[in-house]
Amino acid sequence: MKPNWTPRALRVGLLLIAISTLTACVWWRLYQTKMQIEEFDRYFSVEVTNQFILHFKEPVIYREDIDYLSKLYPSSCTLKEVSRYCLYRFYKVNEEKRIIPVVQFFFEFNYNDKDRLSALVFSPIFLHIASAEFLEISLRSLGEAKINSTKYQLQANANTIKKISARLPKQSEVLAQLGEPLQISEKPGIEVYTYRFLLNTPRIEPGYEARAMSVIWLSFDSKSDELVMLKGSFAGFQISIDYRKLIEKSKEAMVDFNISNRETCSFFSSCKS
Repeated sequence: MKPNWTPRALRVGLLLIAISTLTACVWWRLYQTKMQIEEFDRYFSVEVTNQFILHFKEPVIYREDIDYLSKLYPSSCTLKEVSRYCLYRFYKVNEEKRIIPVVQFFFEFNYNDKDRLSALVFSPIFLHIASAEFLEISLRSLGEAKINSTKYQLQANANTIKKISARLPKQSEVLAQLGEPLQISEKPGIEVYTYRFLLNTPRIEPGYEARAMSVIWLSFDSKSDELVMLKGSFAGFQISIDYRKLIEKSKEAMVDFNISNRETCSFFSSCKS
């Protein structure tokens, strides 16, 4: 007996096939980028001015991939000749979620003439919270990332990367940039400062409104006042960096990405190099 394909059923079926194909393509391009990071100097370069810029030598990720993954849209996009520059600007908010405009940061995504991600620009404020050396080694460590499908984590071990001798940022330096935190909590030997930042965006995918709010937790050593750990939540993804494990006197280094989307981990776990 032949299936009775109505026009509506056929359209729905084709739509589901298109969606599944798009999803697979997006995750495959992410996996290709991860493989590129394993050969960091071949596929990437770093430029440090008053900003930290990561250049992609052989871009893989499309602009639509970023929109698809985050479900958020940039604060603004400008077109210059054949390149497009999309800015995601975040403003600090208080307990009532009111914006404090004097404290802000941004990420700028630069796309080439093929609409592929060619550069990622980090706001100058990041260089005041962590030195360029810390940012670069954190990115390099992703090339060694392993998938923990049980905890849904992308866990990057930087043991194979040369440690750095940069000093850890002081609490006073961070406060000068971010101001007073929304909350301060204490753990043995540690003070945790909590900040919230809201994305200035004209549009958010329905059902993903909560992703516009980013939360940053900064942990300071109670005795030395040094920043020892950064945790952040951005668009459904979480990042945790222990700065103490990135410096020369440490025996190991670890960067954890807690991926809230289980589909992501399932896909990466099935990929082969």
